[in-house]
Amino acid sequence: SHSETITEASETKSQQNVSKQRASRPEYISKSPVDINIPNSNFSNETTFAVIIRNENYKNVEGVPYAKNDAFILREYVNKTLGVPLEQIKYIENAGYNDMRIAINWLCQAMKIYEGRGRAIVYYAGHGIPSETGNSAYLLPVDGIGNDPLTAYGLKDLYEVLGKLESKSIMVFLDACFSGTKREDGMLT
Repeated sequence: SHSETITEASETKSQQNVSKQRASRPEYISKSPVDINIPNSNFSNETTFAVIIRNENYKNVEGVPYAKNDAFILREYVNKTLGVPLEQIKYIENAGYNDMRIAINWLCQAMKIYEGRGRAIVYYAGHGIPSETGNSAYLLPVDGIGNDPLTAYGLKDLYEVLGKLESKSIMVFLDACFSGTKREDGMLT
C-alpha cells in the first residue's frame, strides 16, 4: 500500500541520516555525560570565530590518541552551547604547517572585519615540542619532525599574532605536552 511505501522510505531516509551523522563523528566518543549531553543555546553568536585543530595522525611520530574526539566535542560545544555558527568555526583534522598558518590568518581576517567587536577561540589538540634550549615551545603539525622546531608552529609566533588583534576577547586552549613525551608512556622521538 501507499502508506507502507512512505513509511519504508521514511525509515530508509532516517537510517541514511544516522549513517551520515556517524560518518561525521570520530570513531571514539566518550561515554562521559559531558561528551554526550551537550547543552543547546537559543542564540546565535555572530561575532565569535573559532579555529579548532586536532592533530591525531602524524607522519613522522606516533599519533595522539583521542585528539579527534576531544576536538570534535569542543566543536559541538562551541556551536551548540556558545551559539557560534558552523561556518564561523574552522575545524581542521590533521593540520600541516601551512594549514595551521592559513587557519590563524583566517581568524585574523575575521577579527579585522569586526573592528574590535569580535571574539576569537583557538583550540589545539596534538603534540607540542620544546626547543633544544628549553626556552621555546612549538605546536607540531602532522607533517613536522618531532625534534626539529623549524618544522613546527612556534607558540611565541602564535601569541604574537593573536596579541596584535583588536577584539573583545581571545581564548586559547592547548591540549599538548611540551616536554617531548607522549600522552601515554614514552618519548615522542
